Amino acid sequence: AIRNGVRSGCKGAGIQDTPENLWSFFISRIRKNLHMSLCFSPVGDAMRNRARKFPALVNCTVIDWFQPWPMDALYNVGAKFLEPIEQLGPLDSPVRLGIMD
Repeated sequence: AIRNGVRSGCKGAGIQDTPENLWSFFISRIRKNLHMSLCFSPVGDAMRNRARKFPALVNCTVIDWFQPWPMDALYNVGAKFLEPIEQLGPLDSPVRLGIMD
């Protein structure tokens, strides 16, 4: 089923459709298009234990640490993205301010 699913893409790329080429083409598309997001809490021993058992979690990934945002930063981001929406009324309207609070 996998071979038949990638056969047209393989031919479109100008690659001969042998079983080995079809499998290589399939794997290359997976590597190109598969993206995953894993969320772990750094609190406690769980993340350290997982990193020890599965070193690729640290060595082969991009780790983004997200910290809580200050309230004024959240407010300013909300105000910036709501500013162009005319249906909310003027910048000091109760509707607009209620959404941001």
